[in-house]
This record gives sequence, C-alpha cells and structure tokens, in this order.
Amino acid sequence: MAAAVATLDAATWGESWGFGIYQSDSDLELLDHIAEEASIMFPKSALDCLRCPLFPANFTLRAPMDKIAVIAYLNEGIFKRLARRLKHQANPMALVLLAAVGMELGVVIDKDDLLMIKMTVMQTEMFLEKRNQMVEALEGYRNNGIPWHFRTKDGKAVRMSFEEMHMQSPELTNRGIMKPQSKDVNSRELQMPSPEVEKSGVKKPPVKKEMEQRAIRKPPPNDVISEEEMASVEA
Repeated sequence: MAAAVATLDAATWGESWGFGIYQSDSDLELLDHIAEEASIMFPKSALDCLRCPLFPANFTLRAPMDKIAVIAYLNEGIFKRLARRLKHQANPMALVLLAAVGMELGVVIDKDDLLMIKMTVMQTEMFLEKRNQMVEALEGYRNNGIPWHFRTKDGKAVRMSFEEMHMQSPELTNRGIMKPQSKDVNSRELQMPSPEVEKSGVKKPPVKKEMEQRAIRKPPPNDVISEEEMASVEA
C-alpha cells in the first residue's frame, strides 16, 4: 500500500487529487448539491444568473452567469437561509464548502453564521491542508465584499507538481511525506501506511543520528584508509 502514495493510480485521482479544498470528486459533487439547493431559494425570474456559462442546464455558485446578481441575492438573505439549511444536513462539508464559495464571491456573512461555520470547520474530519485553508480564510476574510482567493490547484496542476517532486526526490514521496495528518472520510484511500507501520504497527521516524550513520563518509583527500575503516564505510 505504501507504494501507492508515490504512484497514485487513475482510480485514486478520480476520487481525490490533492489535500486542499475543491480537490476531490466529493467536494465537486457537494458544490453541485449546494447550487441546486440555492436554486430553490432564488426567485424563478433570477435563475438564469445561477446557470453555468459552459453548461447552461447546470447551476453553479462558484462561476455563475451573472456573479454580481448572485452575490446580491446571497447578501439579501439567501446565504443565511442556505447556511441554516445545510447545517442540518448529513454531510457537514456542505456548510464548509458554502462558506468557501461565499468568501470567494465576497459575500457579507453575519457574525453568528461565521461562528457556526468556524465551529463546523473545527469539528469536521478533513485533510489538514483543507482545514488550514479554511482557518486561514476565516481569520483573514475582511467580510466587506472583497473576495478571498484560496489559490487551490486543479487536478492537472497537482499531479504535475507531485510527479515533478517524485522525479527529483522519490524517497520523499515513497515515504509518504505527502500524507496529511488529518484525513477526510471521503478520501481514506490516500491514507497509505508507511513500511514501518505495516511491519510493527508503530511508525518510528528516523532520528538524526541514524540518518548520519546511513550516509557514506568520504575520506579527506590524500588520506590512507585502513581495511577496518573501509569495511565500516562499506557497511
């Protein structure tokens, strides 16, 4: 299983291609669900502003046909109603993603709703990177109409970065450095145990002394090495 951390086959990439927000199929499916819920609350005469420019039959909050109109409707009370509705649904990530989209659009969020969102973020199981992104946004969001930018990479960009890192330092990716400390229940397949865990059940990270012992010691120039010293170097 540890090797899968480095290779990440197509099936794994289909579910989750990174540890941040919007980097999994489950996040994208929830965004579609949120947009459908919002369409119920929007006036029928204003539904066109929610439509996706590339796929007019679909609704979207992240990149709607008329972003200004969508923001205005959300600020008039639809965001609050939508947040309260999603709070009582089974998957708490729906409220987390609504908050993310709201901050990306620059929606003005009430203080009580911000507190509810913060509590949901801290109580919901998710990747550490995703949690850190949300915490940073909630702490830095000015809540005055200025959008927040998460700068989340899409699947292609994440995969290229991972493969480049693996080519430069395969020992890092093979040892699972890319693993988050906290995992999302929808992406358990990314939690690959290291070889140390599989053998003993307890991960023992290498200490500095052990790493130094593994290094090959090179003799100073013009020095003569005894047979004993040569044997210790080869060992």
